[in-house]
Amino acid sequence: MRNLKSKRMHGIKASAYSESKYSNWTRFSPVDSEIDRIYNKYYEQIKSSTNGPCFFEEKTHSSFIVPVSLQDLKNEYSKIPGTVRAGLKAVFILGGTSKIQSTSKTNFRYGTYWNNCIFIHPYPKNLMEQRYTKSPRPHILNDYRRVGAEVKLSNNCVSIRFTESALREFYLRDVFIHEMGHHVDRFFKKNNAKSEGFAEWFATEYGFRLRYFENK
Repeated sequence: MRNLKSKRMHGIKASAYSESKYSNWTRFSPVDSEIDRIYNKYYEQIKSSTNGPCFFEEKTHSSFIVPVSLQDLKNEYSKIPGTVRAGLKAVFILGGTSKIQSTSKTNFRYGTYWNNCIFIHPYPKNLMEQRYTKSPRPHILNDYRRVGAEVKLSNNCVSIRFTESALREFYLRDVFIHEMGHHVDRFFKKNNAKSEGFAEWFATEYGFRLRYFENK
């Protein structure tokens, strides 16, 4: 799971869920509540599907932008080897809510993996340009740079500015593939740091490097 300021964790946010089973979820944020609501909304369709993952898209709230389409995600998904993709139940593009927007600076996620499903979160418009007095770690800044985001460091302040095209690349090459990495790694019991390390590697191999060789 990719958070805005912290590193991603394996499918859950430590402060957001009681672990593992759906019946044991404990919601602590509007983000978790939206995942809960949307999963319930489509549960019967997911349960009855036998032809690979279902793809769903919610209407986007006016305070957010969705930089990718369902077709974009289907295209990326099709490039991943079948043995790796096996078992994925659904991919969601969420719509966002006013409550999520109001807490976006402290409680935003790009993506979440849970219960063999990937949830892609819409991007808050008010975060197209972000400023930090404490710089994110260098490898996080490199994640932004390699998709075309503008990163400026000056006077102990770091600014990161997305264009829509850069944000699209970021979601396709990093966010979505990273969450697929959690799906691949789901059978291995690891601590959060090791799980995140694998998902980062997977995003690099199947997101960025695959894209590089496609363009050769």
